[in-house]
Amino acid sequence: MSRVPQILRSLHEKLTLILDHQQTRTGTLRAVRTLVAHHLIPSLSALLTYPTPFDEHVVEMWKMIAQDGQLTTSIFDHILELLARSLPYEEKDDPREKTSTLKTAMPVPLAATCILSELFKSEDSEAQVLDYYE
Repeated sequence: MSRVPQILRSLHEKLTLILDHQQTRTGTLRAVRTLVAHHLIPSLSALLTYPTPFDEHVVEMWKMIAQDGQLTTSIFDHILELLARSLPYEEKDDPREKTSTLKTAMPVPLAATCILSELFKSEDSEAQVLDYYE
């Protein structure tokens, strides 16, 4: 069994405690990027479980990941494939009105969309975004 999710959770927890030491924080974020680069699929699977909207530490993790162009390209490939084969929402009968349904966002596609949003915001991933959408 992969320990990647456990390691990512631990690094995330440590980021919440490292507030005044920028070098340590940067090193921790680089460790996240390196882990994701070496274990892409387990890392993405774990990162897709973080609650949305992402907290500031998860956002910083994505900003650091976006600095690696090759890694960002691989992430785009995986996320876009995931979105293409996932249902964005589920429909349930509205308990208040029997003739209508409620649409509820599915957690994984919602997290994937949030990830893309964070990557799109990063100037470091601009070249990869343009490669996909030009």
